[in-house]
Amino acid sequence: MKTCFFVLLALAFQPLTLVAASSTSTSKISVGSYRSRVIVSVPVPAPISPPVVILVPGGGPQNPELAMAAPFTLDRRPAFLFNQVAEALNQGGAVTLQLGKPGIEFFRSFEPRLWFYDEALYRRLRWTDLIANVEQSIQWVRQQAAWRNSPIYLLGQGEGAQIAVDVAARQRALTGLLLIGYSGHDPATLLDWQLYRREIELFLKPDVDLDRDGMISRAEAARWPEFVWTWQDGVDKVSFEEIETARRQDPARLEIFRQAEESPLYAGGVFRRGPWFARTALLPQDLYVMGGDQDVQTPATEMLKMREACRQRGKKNCWTRLWPYVGHDFSIPRPPRRQPLVDMTQGPVGEPVRAELTQWARSLRQGRGDRAPSP
Repeated sequence: MKTCFFVLLALAFQPLTLVAASSTSTSKISVGSYRSRVIVSVPVPAPISPPVVILVPGGGPQNPELAMAAPFTLDRRPAFLFNQVAEALNQGGAVTLQLGKPGIEFFRSFEPRLWFYDEALYRRLRWTDLIANVEQSIQWVRQQAAWRNSPIYLLGQGEGAQIAVDVAARQRALTGLLLIGYSGHDPATLLDWQLYRREIELFLKPDVDLDRDGMISRAEAARWPEFVWTWQDGVDKVSFEEIETARRQDPARLEIFRQAEESPLYAGGVFRRGPWFARTALLPQDLYVMGGDQDVQTPATEMLKMREACRQRGKKNCWTRLWPYVGHDFSIPRPPRRQPLVDMTQGPVGEPVRAELTQWARSLRQGRGDRAPSP
């Protein structure tokens, strides 16, 4: 019986012992015209023509390790998410390339002044540069004699999932995509939701509005100091509509949106290019889409819409899985409240997640991928 690509984490983050099948040889190199920093990890002994998985990072100045600082993680210790994902894939027999953003150095410190090997390069990046960066890493793989005939997969996280889709449309020789924290909407739509509606949908409605009247009272707000509101004299309640209107008039939020809209990265129509669920479903490559039901960066509905797009277009090699209890960065919200938005964590990668990635890599070595039906 074939194993599922992703387990349903009904017992998420229970203790699990994962026994490595081999050791790993790891090296740090620079690849392509951008000299992008890359961490290459190879199982030892090296399999013959192993699957190669290129890890493509999400938005922001991401290094190849995908480092998360201690204040934001579940256990309040620094987490290196791509290191953990790569290790799990290596244990399954896959070669991994952890691709950093052009201009971003290997991790040295959480101090911003040490993030860059070329800050000017990073600041002027365009969407086409990120596509070219991935394509050059694919070209580098093909130049290695041991991997010339290996199947190549892209693992895209967050914004990196969108880059992976664009690369796959141009590189039909790719075998498949694994999209994590996938959004099928353009940056303008996703950022609008994050800035103006996310707080209402994922925090105020489910947890703060106790009487479900569509309004937040002073008494309800007092239980959650994370809700910031300037109360007028004599006003005891504020509606969701008033809250969204105020957020849309907030200068700080407007400035975040303006900077994104005018950034070189999203020039040329990328910022408002519309949804791309259908475009993703039309790709010929194997498509695996993973989402967590506690994801507050790219909501779970994005993955569900992707599932429906595959169904409507009859794409058979499309597998989706919604994981309970986990967020955008593979970890659960911080206890004791575990509110997905205000108690959000960014790693570390949970052991059940790593175990499933290892199993997926093993299935790729057998030349079949996983054929798990969508639940």
